[in-house]
Parts: sequence; structure tokens; C-alpha cells
Amino acid sequence: MHLMVPRQLVDIFNRVGLVLGFFSFWLAAPEFIGEERLKSWERRLSSGLLKVPTVLTIASGLLMVLMLGLYIWKVWQLGKLSYKPPIVLVIVLDAIFMMQSLLEKRLARLVSLVANHSKFRQGILFAGAALFTVSFLLQLAATFPAAK
Repeated sequence: MHLMVPRQLVDIFNRVGLVLGFFSFWLAAPEFIGEERLKSWERRLSSGLLKVPTVLTIASGLLMVLMLGLYIWKVWQLGKLSYKPPIVLVIVLDAIFMMQSLLEKRLARLVSLVANHSKFRQGILFAGAALFTVSFLLQLAATFPAAK
């Protein structure tokens, strides 16, 4: 008797496993890189990393102008003001603004935390190992025969 898993569940297991595996790498990477190299990167990259929020502000501003231009063009083309922009574009713009805010407030602190606190690196290494294990188990479950 074979264990039969619904096809949709197999696909979900596989996709979630892949995403967790990806994030587990990023959680484990600082510990593998090492404290000295991280401190060196912190000194060299901190000024560049702190410019990321500014770049996101400029990009989101340009995206907003582009979206407004496309909206005006579409309204002009259709000849009616009742046209509504696709909700996906609004969500993407909101996500960019949230990322910018988050990066602006947390990026410098995170770089310093990862470079200077070995307990924090060990903690995220453990979290990465746990995510990797869950990722492996989900992908293993996805290998069982799928029900049709």
C-alpha cells in the first residue's frame, strides 16, 4: 500500500520547501562567512548599504510617475474616468514604500548586529538549520506518489 498525497499538496510541499531552503541559506551564511570578514564588510559596505533606502525612494518615485502616466494615458484612451488601475500595481508600490521604511530603520543595525555579535550569528545559524530541516522534510514528502 502506497501513501498517496493529493497533487496540489505535493506542489505546495515542494514550493514551501524550496522557499524555506533558500531562506535557511541566508540565515546560515553569516556564521560561515566569519566574524573578521563580516566586520571588514561592515566597514566597507555600511556607507553603500545605507544608500539603499535613497535608491528605493527614487525608484518608487519614478514608478509612481510611470503608473500615473499610464493611468492618464489609459483614461484618455478609453475616454472615461471610471477606469481603475490594476490593484497589483498599487500593492507593489505599497511594498516598495514598506521595504524602504524597513531598510531605513533597520539596515545599519542589522549589519552591525550580524558583524559584532556571535550569539546572534549562532542563533540565526540554528534557525537556518531548523528551516533547512523542515525544507528537506517537505521536499521529501513531495516525492511520494501523487494521487490523480
